Amino acid sequence: MRRLVLVLLPAALVLLLVLLRVFATADAPGAQRCRELGSQAATERCLVEAMLDAGSLTAASGELEGALAADTSLRLACHEAAHEVGERFYDASVDVAAFLGSPSAGVCEWGLVHGLLAGLLADSPSPERVDALLAVCTETGDRGFQQACGDSVGHAIWESEGSFAASVERCLRAGSPIGETCVSGVFMQLYRPVAPSADDGGVWSPPLTRDEVRALCDELPSSRAREACATAAYYAFAPDLGAARDVVLAADEPLAAAVSGFVPVLDAALGFCAGFQDGAEGCAKEVVRYALQMLRYLPADEVEALVCGRDLVAPVSAHCRNAAVALL
Repeated sequence: MRRLVLVLLPAALVLLLVLLRVFATADAPGAQRCRELGSQAATERCLVEAMLDAGSLTAASGELEGALAADTSLRLACHEAAHEVGERFYDASVDVAAFLGSPSAGVCEWGLVHGLLAGLLADSPSPERVDALLAVCTETGDRGFQQACGDSVGHAIWESEGSFAASVERCLRAGSPIGETCVSGVFMQLYRPVAPSADDGGVWSPPLTRDEVRALCDELPSSRAREACATAAYYAFAPDLGAARDVVLAADEPLAAAVSGFVPVLDAALGFCAGFQDGAEGCAKEVVRYALQMLRYLPADEVEALVCGRDLVAPVSAHCRNAAVALL
């Protein structure tokens, strides 16, 4: 009997700890309750409800920021959730330009802004109204803000224009870096507007082959446009890199899985970038940055060695090391 108690006691303690953790999570306020739900779809729906409960765009941003500070793994589900919330909060009374220029805008890769712009376009798809938002991106001297802002407006420009070449031309009326990252937003919105949620049941497929992506960029009329397009074209590998990341994070030995499953996709993406006559380095820089972002849940030193240790030209290698410091 004593031996049975000694065997069962550790199991009972483990069960008690699990139950306490579950109840603590369930009772947590706001988006904190969305931690460790077990599936990305459930986490996404929980984040949507928590942000809507917050009552406003600014409060939703703060709610999400607090949850991400407590658990960075929520980033896996937060962009699509924020996108939905931004669209649902939009109405004609919302000052889109003011929110775009606010500190609240950047939460979860600017997901709230992407949704807000989707709502604006559904309400009033005026090219002039969208173009005017590019001016908001120039109102601060912060280069990082300008880049992210330009990218967000690029999504909206594609939706209001519908032509890739014409959208690129509109983007590049803005100076650097806003014009170039605007092109990146255009390409993303063309290529994969919003990653399908796990509970959609739909199967996403790319609208262009990778050869067609190269042709799309090569046919643009200026070297600036072609370089911006090639830099944006890294996104043609984003779905594959994301899928490889998910396998890595689910593995018992994630670093070994990264070597066997993620690195071959990364090398294929770098090979794709090398095929551009204009913008090959820009494309490769975005690939390594994105790869670091995908693997930031693993130990920093190992991830930096894995990604930045590829056979990279000097400017791309330096960019990779700098990005590793910022992201990992």
